[in-house]
This record gives sequence, C-alpha cells and structure tokens, in this order.
Amino acid sequence: MLVSLRSARDGGGGGGGGGGGKGDAAGDGASRPSVRVANVHAEHPIWVTTADKPGLTLDMVLSVYIRRGRLPEPGEIVFCLPSTSEEEVELLLRRYIKARANQRDDAIFCLVNVHNLPYTTQVAVVKMLKTFISRYGTTGASGLLVVSGLPGQVILSSLSSYAVDLPPLELSTLQQKCAEVFARSGGNSNGGTSCVRSRINGGGKSHYILTAAVNAQHEAAAAGRQVRYYRVGYREATNASTLVQQLSTKLVRAEDAGGEDTVPTTNFFHLDIGHIVPQTANTVLFQLLFVGVLSDQRSGLIYHRDPADAYLIEVSNSPLDKTAEMLRVCRFLPNTMLDVSAETLEFKRPEVSRRPCTDWRTERAQTNSIAMHAREQTRHVHFGVVVVVVVVVAVLVTASDNRWCRTTPRTSSARTTRSCATLARR
Repeated sequence: MLVSLRSARDGGGGGGGGGGGKGDAAGDGASRPSVRVANVHAEHPIWVTTADKPGLTLDMVLSVYIRRGRLPEPGEIVFCLPSTSEEEVELLLRRYIKARANQRDDAIFCLVNVHNLPYTTQVAVVKMLKTFISRYGTTGASGLLVVSGLPGQVILSSLSSYAVDLPPLELSTLQQKCAEVFARSGGNSNGGTSCVRSRINGGGKSHYILTAAVNAQHEAAAAGRQVRYYRVGYREATNASTLVQQLSTKLVRAEDAGGEDTVPTTNFFHLDIGHIVPQTANTVLFQLLFVGVLSDQRSGLIYHRDPADAYLIEVSNSPLDKTAEMLRVCRFLPNTMLDVSAETLEFKRPEVSRRPCTDWRTERAQTNSIAMHAREQTRHVHFGVVVVVVVVVAVLVTASDNRWCRTTPRTSSARTTRSCATLARR
C-alpha cells in the first residue's frame, strides 16, 4: 500500500474525475471528504497535494515513507528551490516513468515544495510530464507525488485531476516511527541521531555532546576501533553547498592526517546550529539526516552519510524558542531536554581526542615522536636566533667604527691614521 489518501472531491467517482478520484467511496454526507487506499499499481500513479502551511510539507512527505516502513532513498526526492533547474526535475521524472524497468516498482518519487519554482519552470515541468506520459505511458511507472506548500500554483491547476488531500501522521507517531527506523538502519552505541536542547542559555548542551563523544571514543577504543569528533557550524549563510564543503573538507583532512591507518573508524558529528538559520535549513537537514545524501549542484560534490556515524544536533536557545520552532525536522528526531539543577551539575570537563589511538604503545610512540619533533624544532630556532644576534652585533660594531673614523680630524696622529686604515681593510 502507498498511503491512505483522502480524495479532494466531496463526491464519489462521477463526472470526469481523473486518477485521483477513480474508485472513491461514496460520500457519507459529512463535510470531510471520503477515504480511499491507493497503491503503486493504480491506473494513474500520480498524486498532487497542497499542505495547509509551507512548513508541513516535510510532515506529509515523511508520512508517505513512514507508512511504508522506511525512509526516502537517494534519487527519490527533489526539494525545489528557485534555483532548481529543469534538468534536476527531468531526471526525477525519467526515474519515475521507467521505474519498473529498473526494478524499482515500490519507489515513490516526490517533487516537494513546487511553490518555490518560478512560473516558467512550473510550465516546463507540466509539459515535460505530459510528454513522458503520452510517449511512454504509466505502465512502467511507479508512483509520483507532487507536494506544494502554497495553493494557486500553475502546476496544481494543470494537474488538478490528480489532486488529493494527504493529511500527515501525528507528530508523536512520526517521532516513534523515525526512532524505530533509525534504530534498525543505523543505530549504534556512539550516539545515533538526536537533538540536544536546554531550557536556558548555557544549560550544558555542548558539554553534554562532548561527553557523549568522549564516551563513544572510550567504547570504540575498548573494541579496537576509533571515533573522530567533528564540530560543524550551521549559521544564517549556510546552505547545501557550504555544508557539503564543510563535511567533505573535514573528512578529507582527517584521512590525509591518518595516512594508511587500517583501524576501523567512525565519525561523530556535532552540528552546532545558531539562533538564526536560513529557510532552507529544514530541507538541507532532512536530506542529510533522513535521505543520507547531500549534493552541491554547482560543483557536483556529493556527501554520503555513513549509517554508522553519529549526528548530535545542538539547537541554540532563542526568544520564545523560535529557532526550535522553525526547525521542524528536529521534531522528528529523538530530543534531549537539559535542565540545570544540583543533581545535573558536573565538575569534570570532557576532553575529546582529535586523533584517538586504540593502543597505548601507539599513543606513546606518537607522543615521543611529537616530543622529538618539538625538540628538533626548538634546536633549529635557538641556532637561528644566535646567528641573527651575531650578525646584528657585527653590523653595529662596524657602523660605530666607521662613524668614529669619519669624525677623526685630519691633524690626528699617524697612529690613529693607521688604525682607520686597518679598520677599512677589515
């Protein structure tokens, strides 16, 4: 089954209804529309819906996949932006129209936030979809869901025959199911994926995450593995491109520094979200944490999330808790709320190892190597300082002697003349 869909029309299947209204149950006389169950083998596997608010599009999309017992896969979903190109949408439509030929019968391809697309792009998308349907038909297609956060879009009017009412699941249900999915797919003792908040500023969010990172490193060292800790900031100017570059750069530097280390390694990411975040933060974090792939369309750089990596998100405090309210995606994840009290007070400061070692011999060897390198560098510095001092003293002495010779009167004795001549030869 795909989802439990509510027909957008009050009536049954009468009067030239399209794919969205075929097979609807008879109305019960109430104001709420009727309910039907659709699957990917329907005659018209296309559904178009509008959210009550732009912020609820994530709830609607996530509900579709949660009802199927999984999270969206890379290539199944496109979050539209004003800069989204027609090529990106075309790739999604081609995957949808040829899904069964590529053994992806159960895939649900989603085009989300279409209200962000310019008018010309929406017209081009509608034309492209109708062209594919007329050329290839829908017998080899799987399912296509088009979600808009605002009504009155040209893509909604052109595809009105596929309109449905798609209510999302309750927030508590989404939280429970997401926790189960994360536990099955990538849950681990290193911390998993969760959000950390506090009731007041300075409530210990960073301390809590650092402690979790230290515990993960100790557990990994006992098991013959290692955990690398990274702190990544998410600010007002952060977008998908800059976040991909941050994550990729940190991993590349760590791999270069580690050399040919064969010790199994996982990563612990501390996402530090500022109190001011851009509007695209929800979709970017959804792609990173739920889809598992984040791409930079300009450079072609793609970041794949390892299911074994841990991601702990620190949500900053703000007046009236506006930041947490805006980050809708964090509500789907397990949340830890920190309280400041005498019982929670800790005097031990966590010290995260930037390059953890699993063997004390390796750690001692690295320490000795660093100490020897430091002594060698100190020796070179001392030698350079001595040379510079000697040169400066020689220059000063020479300049002083030359000045004394120039100020000596012509009636001086022969002995003084011989001394000046000697200094000149020097």
